[in-house]
Amino acid sequence: MALQGFQVSIMILLAYCCYYAVQGCTVTVKEANAQIEHQILENISLPCQVTYSNCQSPLETYWFRCLTSHCEKICDKSCINERFRSMRKKGLKVTGTMDTYLKITNLHISDSAIYICGAGDSKSPDIKSKATGQGTTLIVKGEAQSIVTTGCVVLIIFCVLFFLYSIAVFSIYAFRSKLKIFKEPKTEEAGNNNKSYRRQRIFQAIAQEYHKRYPRKSMSPNSTRGDDAIYQNTQSP
Repeated sequence: MALQGFQVSIMILLAYCCYYAVQGCTVTVKEANAQIEHQILENISLPCQVTYSNCQSPLETYWFRCLTSHCEKICDKSCINERFRSMRKKGLKVTGTMDTYLKITNLHISDSAIYICGAGDSKSPDIKSKATGQGTTLIVKGEAQSIVTTGCVVLIIFCVLFFLYSIAVFSIYAFRSKLKIFKEPKTEEAGNNNKSYRRQRIFQAIAQEYHKRYPRKSMSPNSTRGDDAIYQNTQSP
């Protein structure tokens, strides 16, 4: 009788193992699948419920978030920084449900994203042993505080001074250009006077040289008329 009871126990154990081997580990993840809004600097908790069956080892939970440009893992065995923390309540070993939460403290504007919960049995090769939820959309409202650094102030002052310097240089250049335009006629008139004066000096020098070479002719009446003509030529412009 004892042998028969032992055989029955072995058969039940084998049937149990075969049943779970055929069924395999199955995991499903359920999230709120909603859009929630919070203000900056608040603390929130995103819930996630994991249902599993026929899993021989404890499940591992993960948290991901998808930004506008890429997706990243934020919590595995540890989280990316101390503002994120993954918390969970352990369920049954083989079949049951497990509640997990992602706690975020001191919300930032950059925390706006779609947060996805995932769970799985790392030792099971079954594709059904790993699953993710549909995601929860988090929108963080509020304007981030603008911090004006010393470098920004120096850059603004430099730009203002450069702008004023450019205006001053342009104004001086325009003023000098106008003065040059007004002075051009006077310059031309002075140039003409200088040319007339040079001509007079040339004619006077020629007349003096002529008197030196021909003193007698210069004393005759005819020469006097010639000298008067020469003198008149020197007076003409």
